[in-house]
Amino acid sequence: MEKDNNYKFKSHMDAEIFRDFAFFNSFLFQRRWISLIMFPLVIAGFAVLNLVTGSAFLFALFLIIALAAPLLYLVYFRISLRNQIRVNHLDQKRLVYTISFENKRIEVANQKERQSLEWTSIYRIYRYKNYFFLYINPSRAFILPERDLQEGITGDDFWEYVQSAAPEGRWVLSPSRTGNSTAPIKQNREKQPEEKK
Repeated sequence: MEKDNNYKFKSHMDAEIFRDFAFFNSFLFQRRWISLIMFPLVIAGFAVLNLVTGSAFLFALFLIIALAAPLLYLVYFRISLRNQIRVNHLDQKRLVYTISFENKRIEVANQKERQSLEWTSIYRIYRYKNYFFLYINPSRAFILPERDLQEGITGDDFWEYVQSAAPEGRWVLSPSRTGNSTAPIKQNREKQPEEKK
């Protein structure tokens, strides 16, 4: 008997879900963690250079900048999140859209519109912690919490379907999905066509 590849998410949004996605999108998907590490290292290098050349003032100045810059960014990030949660009234959980996966098609519906997509038009789908993040393009994504899957379907069931329906290279499993690690995502690579002899 052929397996029924119909899956539905009634996706809800609240402050916790929004924060989890914002962290993933900023630090893992856009890889801003690299800047948070590299910028202080470069500035610290200037600090050491000034220490070697005998400029204690510039050494102290660059060292303060190296330590303060990432902390200021993280503070700004948290304040920005808090403001977005307040403006969008995410203190209360609410239904934002329904997404249905039927074989090779994806149907998205909310109160204003309906949209039909094909897997070939999807940029990436990520599995992270207890979420699936469906990116239509690098700047737009749908958030699919596992708990919003239809009754009787597990996240593993849906992920098995994703791997069979999505083109190779479009689905990505984060190594930190089940933990609190912030390790960068490892993306499966496109299969290279075998050379015919």
